[in-house]
Amino acid sequence: MGEKLGIVGTHTDAEVVDGKDNHSRIMVKCNVCHTFAHAFEKEDAIRDLGKSACNPDCENCNTLGNSFDEKPAVPHDGRINDILHTCPYDGNRWWQCNSHFRLWKQVTSDSEWESLQKQY
Repeated sequence: MGEKLGIVGTHTDAEVVDGKDNHSRIMVKCNVCHTFAHAFEKEDAIRDLGKSACNPDCENCNTLGNSFDEKPAVPHDGRINDILHTCPYDGNRWWQCNSHFRLWKQVTSDSEWESLQKQY
């Protein structure tokens, strides 16, 4: 178990995850909605997590987060081939990072989102 942070933005049970992701970034997660924020600096990961909405009951976000090739998700107000999506219910941002397997990743970083928008 990592360092407990408590409340971060609308997330009421946040913590720093032990270890780093596969890009050597620090991870901060919400134990309620299971959103992760990744950054090289802990403060940046905490800030990014705080910008996202904690909404564990959002049907759209849950559908995207659980999408895969045998159960592809179509975002609400979107199409199956959309690469980028902003949830119309809570504003959380999503990137279809693997269109073959229909894998969606939540994007919490403003700079990552801006980079993805330039790509797509």
